[in-house]
Amino acid sequence: MDNENKIREFKIDPDNVNVDLFLPSKFDTLEEKIKLYNLEEEFAKTKKNKDIFSTLLFILFILLISVSSLALIFQSQKGSQKLSVDIADLEDINILEILNTTRSYEDDLARIRVELEDLQKKKERDILDVKEDIKKRIDYINITQKKQTQEKIDTINNLKKEQTKRINNINEAYRPKIEKKEKEIKILEEKLKIFDQEKIKVAQDKEDIILSDDQVKDYQIKEIEKKYQNDVKKETDYYKKRIERLEDYYKNLINDVTLKYNPILTDQNIVNILNKDRDVSITYENKLSSDYIYPNKDIIGNLREMQEELGLVHNQLNDIPFENSVPDLLRRIEQLEKKISNLYEDIILELINQKKSVEKNLSYYTTILNKYANNFLDRGYIIDASNSNDIDFILPKNVKINNGDIKRVIRQHYIVKDGKSYTEVIGTIEFYLSDDNVLKVKIKDIKKNKNFHSFDIIVLTE
Repeated sequence: MDNENKIREFKIDPDNVNVDLFLPSKFDTLEEKIKLYNLEEEFAKTKKNKDIFSTLLFILFILLISVSSLALIFQSQKGSQKLSVDIADLEDINILEILNTTRSYEDDLARIRVELEDLQKKKERDILDVKEDIKKRIDYINITQKKQTQEKIDTINNLKKEQTKRINNINEAYRPKIEKKEKEIKILEEKLKIFDQEKIKVAQDKEDIILSDDQVKDYQIKEIEKKYQNDVKKETDYYKKRIERLEDYYKNLINDVTLKYNPILTDQNIVNILNKDRDVSITYENKLSSDYIYPNKDIIGNLREMQEELGLVHNQLNDIPFENSVPDLLRRIEQLEKKISNLYEDIILELINQKKSVEKNLSYYTTILNKYANNFLDRGYIIDASNSNDIDFILPKNVKINNGDIKRVIRQHYIVKDGKSYTEVIGTIEFYLSDDNVLKVKIKDIKKNKNFHSFDIIVLTE
């Protein structure tokens, strides 16, 4: 290509060429007048007129240019560390366009993949928040409601249904966003497949023509560092908020449980009861002894044993760190138990005393009745007929009655005006022996619209 139009050498023989065709006929005369330039003579002349300073200045200038060029080349190589690449090859593979396009696609692909990953993480966190919320609510129900009631079961089932519904809503909300990102990723991957992989590899090998290795690494490190700083900040913020939510939840849960089992009572009637005897020490008075109870003397011993056991139970309850109104409740319950026990003992003592008084009076009246009955050997008296099968009666001493004897019952009436009396038959009674061989009386027969009264007469002799 470089030698196509090269002029070829050839020799002319002046003896055989007719120069008259080109030169005038008077050429010979001109040659005699013109003096030819002799190069050797001219160099000989200039050699005598040489200037040494100019020569040194020229050499110094050449050295300065050379040193400056070398310094610039060295500085350029040190700053960019570029490789030597044939310009023709660079133009052949369009490296600039390929690198810019592929890098743009790869950057977009990496960015969208990160966005997709962030969406999936956020969806998982939202679902985790829902599960955590439902779990806390179910745990609260299990803690505050120990009994397995149908209402409790229905509530827990409804919470599980709510969890499923909320998770489905989250999936539906994120599905179009995730599908969009996946579609974008697929499109970019298809675009990257269009390029010749061999040319891309060559372009990547010579990428430092556009950007040096150090610059690429610095840029990539900064981008990665920036991304992970953002990711770490997002994760830190998320878990910080989650921890705060958990702390608030368990704080509220503890307060709720504490108030459930350690309530603050506001009913004024209860408050008034709890305020009584705050600084008063109440003990068991133990007024009863086994001498009062006969024949069941063990009753008093059992009572004292139960009082001691109650004291141990109260001591155990008082050791538990209850809060709010519960300690006052326990104190008041213990006080009321002791007061009630003492009061019952007072009641029993009073009943015993009354019983003794009644027994004394009964003995007195029984003696009188017996004396009165002994004055009439032919009769006895009805004392109480309220129980028709077990009538209380009194008979004269030494009167013999057999099992199965039937006797009439009469009532004696007095006419105050004339001082006269008459008798009325009320009915009949039957004597019988009970299982424990005690003589008893029951109604055998009674007239219509009549009842036995106290001191009706039992006719013993007919």
